[in-house]
Amino acid sequence: MNTFYADILWTENSCLVILYLQTMVVCQFIYALCIVSLNRLCAIAYQRKVLFRKKKWAIMCIGIQWIFAAIISLPQFGSSLQHCFISGLELSYQIYVLFIVGVLPGIFLAITNSILFSLVRRSTRRIHTGNQALDAQPAVALSQRDAQLLKHMLIITLAEQVDQTTIYVQPIHFILSMITNILNICILRDRTLRSSPCTHYFLSFSCASILYTCILCPTQILRRYNILWMNTNIGCKLSPYLLFVLPLQASIMLILASFDRFCSSSSESIKLRSLSNVRIAQWSIIFSSILCALYMLPMMFIYDFNSNLHLCIQYSNTPTTIYAFSQIGIYYILAPIIMMIFGVLTISNIRRQLTRIQPRTCVRPNRRTESQLARMLIIQIAVHMIISLPFGIMYLINTFIPSSRTPFIIGIRLIFVAWQQCDYFVPFFLYILSGGIYREKLVRMFKSNYHVDNSITGLAKTQACNIQNTYSNRK
Repeated sequence: MNTFYADILWTENSCLVILYLQTMVVCQFIYALCIVSLNRLCAIAYQRKVLFRKKKWAIMCIGIQWIFAAIISLPQFGSSLQHCFISGLELSYQIYVLFIVGVLPGIFLAITNSILFSLVRRSTRRIHTGNQALDAQPAVALSQRDAQLLKHMLIITLAEQVDQTTIYVQPIHFILSMITNILNICILRDRTLRSSPCTHYFLSFSCASILYTCILCPTQILRRYNILWMNTNIGCKLSPYLLFVLPLQASIMLILASFDRFCSSSSESIKLRSLSNVRIAQWSIIFSSILCALYMLPMMFIYDFNSNLHLCIQYSNTPTTIYAFSQIGIYYILAPIIMMIFGVLTISNIRRQLTRIQPRTCVRPNRRTESQLARMLIIQIAVHMIISLPFGIMYLINTFIPSSRTPFIIGIRLIFVAWQQCDYFVPFFLYILSGGIYREKLVRMFKSNYHVDNSITGLAKTQACNIQNTYSNRK
């Protein structure tokens, strides 16, 4: 609104009205699906009722839908007008819009489609148990048609709900990822934690997560409005490259961290323990980053912008297929296996050390930090595999079986994409739950900031009092 006709659209009289009309149009579209589902349910459940087959009933439902969508969007006018000029609706009203656009129709569609599915299943069982073949044939055709229609409605509902909720889920992902990873960087930069090489891998993982979030979340939000920067000459080259290289970089950081914990916990081999130091960790991060950047360079040549169609098109040939399979094998097969192997070996080494030093009562602080970092890493690897594998399996199916790229599978894939994004802010909460020293550093950081703010406020008050006293003495 502040780009086109700002003097007309960006005013006190039109700001909230335009947001209201935008929400009402979205509600009209989504509630139209609800009305279709309700009409189909009434037609199947009450087949003998003539009313549900007349146009009068359809016109009545459409009118109720329009009136309901117009009324349910009215509370937006209670939002602050000043906030509307800055960034749109207030947070509470954004949550309300999410409820009326995503939650409420989703619940309604889930209930109606569940009842439809139950009716179709009941009708099918009743037909199969019948004894008269002639009477059963027309009913079987009706049941198959209803089942196909129900399946089609479920697919449309799933795809639409996923697409609608993306605009609300992505900002939440963006805020959580930015806040948690910035806090991770602030805490892991502590001198005590930074002395461990594993911390440097955690820091690199947080940096890669911030960069990936800054690219993916805005892209997903703009995609909802059909604004695809990928469909440009530069975006067609950079977008696939960055969206693939940053997750691979983060995954490699976890592999290197798991290898470092294995080397650090190997008490029987001095050579392995010598590999766990800060200098090697720093060089490993630099070398792996360069290696990832070089490995993903073909992504800039696989995609090309078609100026006639104004679309970013992927080349389909044998080298491209082989390269795609290598990406799948590295990220979704090889990386989880390596993490699992080093994780199991690290647990075995830690247990062996605990049984060896159990009679002792004193534990060095450095050893305590190392063991807690190992525990934090193992839990993060386990959660990383739980979060990333569902999308990996779906990506494998779509790659090896092109016929599986149906709207239903695409809708599920979009759900798994949102689920996979949790991998970039969940580590912060895992560190808090699993690492005592991490919790101590977090609390100490907040306390120090609080004391600094209080001291600055007290100093400002003291200076103000001194100035006031000096001014009064001059009088």
